[in-house]
Amino acid sequence: MRSILFPALPVLFHFLMLNPAVAADWPHWRFDAGHGAVTPHALPDEMHLQWTRQLSPTSPAWPTTQPKLDFDRVPEPVVAGNHLLVPHSANDSVTAYDTRSGDEKWRFYADGPVRFAPATDGKKAWFVSDDGHLYCLNVKDGKLLWRFNGGPSERRGLGHGRMISSWPARGGPVHRDGKVWFTASVWPFMGIFIHCLDGDTGKVVWTNSGDGMNYTVQPHGAPSFATVAPQGHLALAGNHLIVPGGRSNPAVLDAGTGKLIHFRYDKKHGNHRVLAGGDHFFVDGGRYQLSDGRSLGGIKPHLIDSKQIISLNRTEIRAQALKGTMETTTRKDKRGRKVTESRFTVKNLWSAKIDSEARQLFIQAGNRLYTGGDDLVAAFDMKDIRDGRPKPAWSAKIKGKPGTMLAADDRLFIVTEDCRLFCFGSQKISQYHHVPDDKPLPKPDSKAIAGIQPILEHAGTSEGHALVLGADTGSLDALLQLTKLRIVAVDADAKKVESLRRRHDAAGHYGQRISILQHASPMEFQAPPYFANLVLVDKSLLSKSTPAQLQSVYNSVRPYGGILCLEHKDSKLEQAAKALPKAQLLKSGGNRLIVKKEGSLPGTSDWSHQYADAGQSVVSRDERVKTPLGLLWFGGPSNAKILPRHGHGPSPQVAGGRLFIEGADIMRAVDVYTGRLLWERELKDIGKYYNNTAHFPGAGEIGSNYVSMPDAVYVVYGPRILELDAATGRTTREFKLQEESNFGWLSVQDDFLVTTTSPIAVTGQDKGKKTESIKSLSDIKSRYAAGSRRLAVFDRRSGKLLWTRDARFNFRHNNIALSKDILFVIDSLTDSRRKALERRGIKLDGSPRLHALNLKAGREIWQTRDDVFGTFLNYSARHDLLLQAGSAF
Repeated sequence: MRSILFPALPVLFHFLMLNPAVAADWPHWRFDAGHGAVTPHALPDEMHLQWTRQLSPTSPAWPTTQPKLDFDRVPEPVVAGNHLLVPHSANDSVTAYDTRSGDEKWRFYADGPVRFAPATDGKKAWFVSDDGHLYCLNVKDGKLLWRFNGGPSERRGLGHGRMISSWPARGGPVHRDGKVWFTASVWPFMGIFIHCLDGDTGKVVWTNSGDGMNYTVQPHGAPSFATVAPQGHLALAGNHLIVPGGRSNPAVLDAGTGKLIHFRYDKKHGNHRVLAGGDHFFVDGGRYQLSDGRSLGGIKPHLIDSKQIISLNRTEIRAQALKGTMETTTRKDKRGRKVTESRFTVKNLWSAKIDSEARQLFIQAGNRLYTGGDDLVAAFDMKDIRDGRPKPAWSAKIKGKPGTMLAADDRLFIVTEDCRLFCFGSQKISQYHHVPDDKPLPKPDSKAIAGIQPILEHAGTSEGHALVLGADTGSLDALLQLTKLRIVAVDADAKKVESLRRRHDAAGHYGQRISILQHASPMEFQAPPYFANLVLVDKSLLSKSTPAQLQSVYNSVRPYGGILCLEHKDSKLEQAAKALPKAQLLKSGGNRLIVKKEGSLPGTSDWSHQYADAGQSVVSRDERVKTPLGLLWFGGPSNAKILPRHGHGPSPQVAGGRLFIEGADIMRAVDVYTGRLLWERELKDIGKYYNNTAHFPGAGEIGSNYVSMPDAVYVVYGPRILELDAATGRTTREFKLQEESNFGWLSVQDDFLVTTTSPIAVTGQDKGKKTESIKSLSDIKSRYAAGSRRLAVFDRRSGKLLWTRDARFNFRHNNIALSKDILFVIDSLTDSRRKALERRGIKLDGSPRLHALNLKAGREIWQTRDDVFGTFLNYSARHDLLLQAGSAF
């Protein structure tokens, strides 16, 4: 007979009357709509391991992130009857396991990762996916009842390499009184959509889509249009809907109407983990008033019920009353004026010590608290610990560290941080250990291999992304074996899609190497633009295709060599293919058309230098970048190695379809169309000067230390300039001077590599020199400075030094501008640097000059007269004025 300890019979009776269908369920993340993690139903006093199951590793939304955004670190199950519903981000699924045996009952695949716990009323379950939809399933058999797109359209993009909605649903659902709430979109500039739907039908009760771009002030006093970026499980408290903001604080809406009640932007006190109870919500160690968002002081609750809050701090458990009072006091300030102050106070109910290595508090079931630690789970009777008996009432060894717990159906379920699922119950039975399906794909037949290999030779890469329209099993298997491509396959046959999903899931590929989507007309499937290195279209789709459909499919092909392969060939199709922009038809055998997208997109331009180009124009020549802008991709490799923003390192640069980024000790190349890491080259201390967390002018003072071209990246590295292959990051050439001077700055115009040598730091960076030993500028040797003593121009193809020129003062790095044939340069020092030199005994004669030099030979074309530009150049000479000055002479 089930033994249940009742903390308060009236409270339990009220709960049962409101929730008769879910009395022994665990219907939400952390049990209820407020996420208090307290169930009135006790578990058996003694429990034994029933079964285990090893789940696949998760695929987090934000890899290597901080705890504020680790909402999908482990799967977060819920329980409805004898169905344990487990979401999973890696294979885009929700799976129902039998609570008694651990056997799989059913599995449902969404069209994107599932990152949050479902919500359930016992008969239906609702969950969200990165595909932007809210799904409603029948709990009994996992059949889809309905789904609702939370965004305004089916527009797709890439998120950390996965094809998802441009408005991913990252606000986990919450259910009450026949209604379900969820959100879509994490980018305010794309619109934020908060919905309340009828839980049975999916019909809209209300949608808030207008508060996503409210006027607010961002960090550092930056005015902008934005609001909460939903990331986390939504919470309900009374008529308040709390929407977590991930790193920022939550927004609070009227649950009945969707009207925004308040949002106080605060990037320091946010978290995906938001709990609610009474008149308050709790986030990031703070308590806030629901009605207005007012801070009521610090507290970090682990458990919340209708009366109290329980926290565990190392070995001390403390209980406080949920409700508190606002105390008002009056005092006099230093001037004798009366000052009224208000302070929120709560009653401490009890505190006690526990004796256990399991010091993370997860849930309360009945009168017991359940904790976890390394390889351990333990339960404490609250009466025992309050009476001074700190030992666990029950404990058990497990393998791993608990990540989440829940209590339902007389059982305790634990998911560890390495995704092991444990079930404990009252019976002493033979344990059963479920292992993942391991059904490797059969070796592709020779015909499929022979069909794919010639296509891959034209593609010239085995990595990146592939789009396959018409899911031919042989072609998919061949692509998986022969390449490292991440494949998205689209087919019209729903049964075929389901079968292929299960097949590749069992092989361990689904969601990671391959995703398979169902679409009534694959030729009209709207994939993200420019993302695919290879697009393969089955012949069954081409006989009735239109030129407009072909153009839409071609739009998904990556520039700079992406391949479109049409498994059909006739004169009309060939003519349509020839008409595609930047298309080159390649030779192919058989009844097949292969189209290569050559070069850049029409009307695009690179950003190859710190200030756009060698002319330092700060003007992009790109004609395609126009408002309104939309999300193309987000994610990519971690920014942990990248320079801190306060150091103002060189701007990222784009050339030849690659995005180049400098780190403290690395150079990195990323696919500009997908965010995929192409290569990363370790160069120790490459960004040392900019690796500064204090506010610092960085490249704004000394200039950039690298330049990016479609074929090569040039990097200043002390007394060398490295030429890195743009495709691989390998060093292909080094530029040096005989005197081994440090290089300071560089630029590239056509075949000319223009650089400066012998940087001159005249304020504070020549500390190694005694003042009396410095006789001239040539005695000052630095690695980092705003200007340099010498110009040097190389032929970048041959590596030959073409010419050099010495400065009277120094050549200002950020004021060197190149046109096609002319180099404009300022030879000057600021007043402050002149005075610093005079303090060292160096007095320089003459006035600043602006020079125009022949780029190829270094000949003087013209220079300014001292009395025309001298005073002006002492302080400022923006590169956009250099060309104007040149035209005046």
